[in-house]
Amino acid sequence: MVIGIDASRANKTQKTGTEWNSWQLIQELKKIPPTWVGGVKFTPTPKPLVWGFILYSPEPLKGNLAKLPQGWQNKVLTWPPKLLWTQIRLAWEMRKFPPDLLFVPAHVIPRAHPQKTVIVCHDIGFKRFPGAYSAWSRFYLNWSTRFALKHASKIIAISEFTKNELINIYQADSSKIEVVHLAYDDQLFRPIKNEAKINEVLAKYKIEKPYILYVGRLEKKKNIIGLIKAFKSFTDTKYKIQNTRYKLILVGKPGYGY
Repeated sequence: MVIGIDASRANKTQKTGTEWNSWQLIQELKKIPPTWVGGVKFTPTPKPLVWGFILYSPEPLKGNLAKLPQGWQNKVLTWPPKLLWTQIRLAWEMRKFPPDLLFVPAHVIPRAHPQKTVIVCHDIGFKRFPGAYSAWSRFYLNWSTRFALKHASKIIAISEFTKNELINIYQADSSKIEVVHLAYDDQLFRPIKNEAKINEVLAKYKIEKPYILYVGRLEKKKNIIGLIKAFKSFTDTKYKIQNTRYKLILVGKPGYGY
C-alpha cells in the first residue's frame, strides 16, 4: 500500500494552526515501524515504491520534515505559477500516478484524486466570518469544501462543533465524518518547575500572579470577546469571594476584528 500525503502546508516556513497540525501529524506517522503500514506487514524491496508514504510538496521539504525514515519519499511537484497547485499540479500527479490512499491534512483536495481520499476539516470560519477573507478566498474555500465533502471517502472533523457545522451548512453525509480531537505537543506544553525562570519571565513582561493565559491570534473568530466577558464574570466573582484580582494575559498577533 502506498499512502500519499499533501505536505504543502506542513512545509511552509510561517505556520499557523493548520500548518503545525499537518507537520505534527506527518512527524508522528514517521514513527510507525517501516515494515508496517495500516496494520499490514510489508517487505521492503529495491523495486519502485510499492509500500510506504509519499510526501507531495511544491518545493523540497525543509528542516526536520525532510528527515525521512525507510519507506518514505518526497515527491516535489514543481509549479512555478504557485496558484492552484492543488487543483492543477497535484491533480495531474493523482491522475497519472495515484497512490492507494491520499491523505490531505486540510480540506482542499485535488479534482483528480484516488477513490480513497481522507481529509481533515478544522472549521468553516469563512462562512461565519466572511469579512476575514477576500472574495476569492471565500469563493475557493466554499467550492473546495463542498467538493471535498462530496468526494472524500472519509472526513476527519476536529470537534463535534465542526462536524455539526458541516452537516448543518453543507448537508454533509454524517456517516463519512469522524471526530478526532486535536492533540498537543507535550514537549512544548508542559509544567515548568524552574521558579527562577518563571519569575524572570513574569518580571520581564510585568505580569503579576494570579493570571489566566491565552495564546493565539487576537481576532473575532477566536471568540476573544466571549473570553473577555467570561473572564470579567469570573474575576468579579473571585474578587467578591477571595478579594483577589485575576489578570487576563492575551498573547498573539492581531487578526480580523482586533
